[in-house]
Amino acid sequence: MAKHHTENKASIALHELERKAESDLVVYQDFLKRYKNTTVAADLNRPGIKVISSARVPVTTIGATTIVIILLFGLFGCVLGAVAALLLDHVENNIRTPEQLHRLMPSVPVLSMIPEAKRDIATNEAFIESIRALKLSLSDMKKEKGTIIAVTSALSGEGKSTTALWLARVMASSGNKILLIDGDIRQARLQHITSLNPRYSVADIILKNATAQEQITNDSYATNLSLLTGKAGTLSDIDALSRQTIGEFLGSMATLYDTIIIDTPAGILASESLWWLQEAQRNLYLVRWDHTSHDVVRNELKRLKAHDVKIDGFVITRADARQHMVYGYHDTLHHYTRHQKQTAKNLNKKMKKAA
Repeated sequence: MAKHHTENKASIALHELERKAESDLVVYQDFLKRYKNTTVAADLNRPGIKVISSARVPVTTIGATTIVIILLFGLFGCVLGAVAALLLDHVENNIRTPEQLHRLMPSVPVLSMIPEAKRDIATNEAFIESIRALKLSLSDMKKEKGTIIAVTSALSGEGKSTTALWLARVMASSGNKILLIDGDIRQARLQHITSLNPRYSVADIILKNATAQEQITNDSYATNLSLLTGKAGTLSDIDALSRQTIGEFLGSMATLYDTIIIDTPAGILASESLWWLQEAQRNLYLVRWDHTSHDVVRNELKRLKAHDVKIDGFVITRADARQHMVYGYHDTLHHYTRHQKQTAKNLNKKMKKAA
């Protein structure tokens, strides 16, 4: 019995030791697992960089030197100056003053500067006065019957048709018998300005497909002014024209009128434009204020000279009186505009008193 009891006691002790060993093994395995996880994480966070030498603390500021900064600002200034110079050259290249035209062609005078007419021209005193100044400048021409004046410009939109019409009206108001011809057969602008509805083109009249008497109408503004407008001509009619046919037509009209004014096409690329100018006795060249450039005028004058066309006077048109003064040009255009404003104020005062 004693022996059996001793064996049971030893067996129980053995089982306790086994359970304790198993428990210690579980704790050991848990610690081992945690250790491995910690080691892997440490390996992942450790940078693969070796320090060769320690960095020194800087004793001066780090950045571009003063010389580099000055060079960069200088380069920027040069670029900005070049852009400004190009813009200024573009502005200065446009005609704004008589002096600019005088430098282009010293022998040709500037006869008048006509302001932009933004309202009813008949009541625009500055515009009418500038047309009167143009008429006065032309008064030195010979007083022979049938004087022919051609009005031309390098570009369209220069105010050529409007200037030709009102020059004819101002001349006719002095008692002279005036004929205004729409020489721009392709565009035929005068029919729109005068609100006429012609049946034929001016080419039809020149080629004798219709008589001038059928087409000529009296102007509603000036009783001594006759208008020869026309609808736009066909290319076949224009091709049939020549300097000879135009010259013969003008010769027949010159016996009936004191002065003939021709509104010619812009530029001389159209052959009929050149023929009108060659047949005229006086040629007026219109330049739109701050729109037409020196280069355009210079090139056009060279072409005209090559075809033996003489320009007798420049006219600056569509000038902005306010901007003209902003640029520092205080001339007759400024005085006309100021006088016009004063006249309008006086008229308003009279109307208020009458009311």
